[in-house]
Amino acid sequence: MSEIGKKKLKSEEINDLSEDLCKNCLELEKKNEDEKNNYLRLVADFENFKKRSSKDKEDSYKNITIGVVKKVLPVLDDLDRSLVYSSEKAIDAGVKIIHSKFIDILEKIGVKKMKIKLKNDLPDSNKHDVINMVDVEKEDEKGKVVSIIEDGYLYGDKVIRFAKVSVSK
Repeated sequence: MSEIGKKKLKSEEINDLSEDLCKNCLELEKKNEDEKNNYLRLVADFENFKKRSSKDKEDSYKNITIGVVKKVLPVLDDLDRSLVYSSEKAIDAGVKIIHSKFIDILEKIGVKKMKIKLKNDLPDSNKHDVINMVDVEKEDEKGKVVSIIEDGYLYGDKVIRFAKVSVSK
Protein backbone atom coordinates (compact mmCIF):
# COMPACT_ATOMS: atom_id res chain seq x y z
CA MET A 1 0.00 0.00 0.00
CA SER A 2 1.34 3.38 -0.89
CA GLU A 3 2.04 6.18 1.51
CA ILE A 4 -0.97 8.13 0.25
CA GLY A 5 -3.28 5.14 0.77
CA LYS A 6 -2.04 4.70 4.33
CA LYS A 7 -2.63 8.39 5.05
CA LYS A 8 -6.11 8.16 3.50
CA LEU A 9 -6.90 5.09 5.61
CA LYS A 10 -5.65 6.83 8.72
CA SER A 11 -7.68 9.89 7.85
CA GLU A 12 -10.83 7.72 7.46
CA GLU A 13 -10.07 5.94 10.74
CA ILE A 14 -9.62 9.28 12.45
CA ASN A 15 -12.91 10.53 11.02
CA ASP A 16 -14.67 7.35 12.16
CA LEU A 17 -13.12 7.63 15.61
CA SER A 18 -14.05 11.30 15.73
CA GLU A 19 -17.67 10.47 14.80
CA ASP A 20 -17.76 7.70 17.43
CA LEU A 21 -16.39 10.09 20.03
CA CYS A 22 -19.00 12.71 19.11
CA LYS A 23 -21.77 10.10 19.37
CA ASN A 24 -20.41 8.95 22.75
CA CYS A 25 -20.23 12.58 23.93
CA LEU A 26 -23.84 13.20 22.84
CA GLU A 27 -24.99 10.01 24.58
CA LEU A 28 -23.13 10.98 27.75
CA GLU A 29 -24.58 14.48 27.65
CA LYS A 30 -28.09 13.00 27.28
CA LYS A 31 -27.47 10.57 30.16
CA ASN A 32 -26.12 13.44 32.25
CA GLU A 33 -29.22 15.55 31.48
CA ASP A 34 -31.49 12.59 32.35
CA GLU A 35 -29.69 12.02 35.64
CA LYS A 36 -29.87 15.73 36.44
CA ASN A 37 -33.65 15.71 35.78
CA ASN A 38 -34.06 12.58 37.96
CA TYR A 39 -32.12 14.31 40.73
CA LEU A 40 -34.25 17.46 40.49
CA ARG A 41 -37.44 15.35 40.55
CA LEU A 42 -36.22 13.53 43.66
CA VAL A 43 -35.40 16.82 45.38
CA ALA A 44 -38.87 18.19 44.54
CA ASP A 45 -40.53 14.95 45.73
CA PHE A 46 -38.61 15.14 48.99
CA GLU A 47 -39.62 18.77 49.55
CA ASN A 48 -43.26 17.85 48.91
CA PHE A 49 -42.92 14.94 51.35
CA LYS A 50 -41.54 17.26 54.03
CA LYS A 51 -44.42 19.70 53.51
CA ARG A 52 -47.02 16.91 53.64
CA SER A 53 -45.44 15.42 56.75
CA SER A 54 -45.44 18.78 58.48
CA LYS A 55 -49.10 19.39 57.56
CA ASP A 56 -50.05 15.86 58.67
CA LYS A 57 -48.33 16.43 62.00
CA GLU A 58 -50.13 19.75 62.45
CA ASP A 59 -53.49 18.19 61.51
CA SER A 60 -52.92 15.34 63.98
CA TYR A 61 -52.21 17.83 66.76
CA LYS A 62 -55.37 19.77 65.90
CA ASN A 63 -57.49 16.62 65.84
CA ILE A 64 -56.12 15.47 69.21
CA THR A 65 -56.79 18.91 70.71
CA ILE A 66 -60.31 18.93 69.29
CA GLY A 67 -60.96 15.47 70.72
CA VAL A 68 -59.85 16.55 74.20
CA VAL A 69 -61.86 19.76 74.06
CA LYS A 70 -65.00 17.90 72.98
CA LYS A 71 -64.70 15.74 76.08
CA VAL A 72 -64.17 18.71 78.38
CA LEU A 73 -66.87 21.03 77.03
CA PRO A 74 -69.73 19.31 78.91
CA VAL A 75 -67.98 20.31 82.15
CA LEU A 76 -67.94 23.90 80.98
CA ASP A 77 -71.63 23.62 80.11
CA ASP A 78 -72.38 22.41 83.63
CA LEU A 79 -70.41 25.33 85.06
CA ASP A 80 -72.37 27.71 82.84
CA ARG A 81 -75.65 26.25 84.05
CA SER A 82 -74.56 26.38 87.70
CA LEU A 83 -73.73 30.06 87.28
CA VAL A 84 -77.25 30.70 86.03
CA TYR A 85 -78.99 28.75 88.79
CA SER A 86 -76.60 29.31 91.72
CA SER A 87 -77.95 31.40 94.60
CA GLU A 88 -75.35 31.26 97.34
CA LYS A 89 -72.64 33.90 97.06
CA ALA A 90 -69.74 31.65 98.10
CA ILE A 91 -70.66 28.90 95.65
CA ASP A 92 -71.28 31.52 93.01
CA ALA A 93 -67.84 33.10 93.52
CA GLY A 94 -66.09 29.70 93.46
CA VAL A 95 -67.84 28.60 90.32
CA LYS A 96 -66.99 31.95 88.66
CA ILE A 97 -63.29 31.43 89.46
CA ILE A 98 -63.33 27.88 88.08
CA HIS A 99 -65.24 29.03 85.02
CA SER A 100 -62.77 31.85 84.39
CA LYS A 101 -59.75 29.55 84.72
CA PHE A 102 -61.36 27.03 82.42
CA ILE A 103 -62.01 29.68 79.75
CA ASP A 104 -58.39 30.89 80.07
CA ILE A 105 -57.08 27.36 79.51
CA LEU A 106 -59.23 26.91 76.42
CA GLU A 107 -58.06 30.24 75.00
CA LYS A 108 -54.40 29.33 75.62
CA ILE A 109 -54.76 26.21 73.48
CA GLY A 110 -56.54 28.16 70.75
CA VAL A 111 -60.18 27.36 71.48
CA LYS A 112 -62.64 30.25 71.24
CA LYS A 113 -66.35 30.57 71.94
CA MET A 114 -68.40 31.47 68.86
CA LYS A 115 -69.68 35.01 68.88
CA ILE A 116 -73.40 35.10 68.18
CA LYS A 117 -75.45 38.29 68.13
CA LEU A 118 -78.91 37.52 69.44
CA LYS A 119 -81.82 38.89 67.42
CA ASN A 120 -79.30 39.96 64.78
CA ASP A 121 -77.64 36.82 63.38
CA LEU A 122 -79.38 34.56 60.91
CA PRO A 123 -78.96 30.83 61.54
CA ASP A 124 -75.84 29.52 59.78
CA SER A 125 -75.63 25.75 59.19
CA ASN A 126 -71.85 26.03 59.32
CA LYS A 127 -71.98 27.30 62.93
CA HIS A 128 -75.44 26.70 64.38
CA ASP A 129 -77.53 23.68 65.22
CA VAL A 130 -81.13 24.89 65.42
CA ILE A 131 -82.79 23.06 68.30
CA ASN A 132 -86.20 24.75 68.31
CA MET A 133 -88.29 27.53 66.81
CA VAL A 134 -89.79 30.30 68.96
CA ASP A 135 -92.71 32.63 68.20
CA VAL A 136 -91.91 36.35 68.20
CA GLU A 137 -94.06 39.41 67.77
CA LYS A 138 -91.62 41.75 66.05
CA GLU A 139 -91.38 41.21 62.31
CA ASP A 140 -87.69 42.26 62.13
CA GLU A 141 -86.70 39.49 64.58
CA LYS A 142 -88.25 36.67 62.53
CA GLY A 143 -85.83 34.06 61.23
CA LYS A 144 -83.02 35.19 63.55
CA VAL A 145 -81.21 33.55 66.44
CA VAL A 146 -83.06 34.53 69.62
CA SER A 147 -81.32 32.40 72.25
CA ILE A 148 -78.27 30.24 72.73
CA ILE A 149 -78.97 26.91 74.38
CA GLU A 150 -75.33 25.71 74.27
CA ASP A 151 -72.36 27.73 73.09
CA GLY A 152 -70.44 26.69 70.01
CA TYR A 153 -66.64 26.54 69.96
CA LEU A 154 -63.93 26.98 67.33
CA TYR A 155 -60.35 25.79 67.16
CA GLY A 156 -58.82 28.28 64.77
CA ASP A 157 -61.40 28.35 61.99
CA LYS A 158 -62.54 24.76 62.53
CA VAL A 159 -65.82 24.12 64.34
CA ILE A 160 -65.36 21.90 67.38
CA ARG A 161 -69.00 22.05 68.38
CA PHE A 162 -71.93 23.78 66.72
CA ALA A 163 -73.83 26.31 68.81
CA LYS A 164 -77.27 24.99 69.78
CA VAL A 165 -79.68 27.84 69.21
CA SER A 166 -83.33 28.81 69.13
CA VAL A 167 -84.56 30.66 66.07
CA SER A 168 -87.62 32.86 65.79
CA LYS A 169 -90.38 31.89 63.40
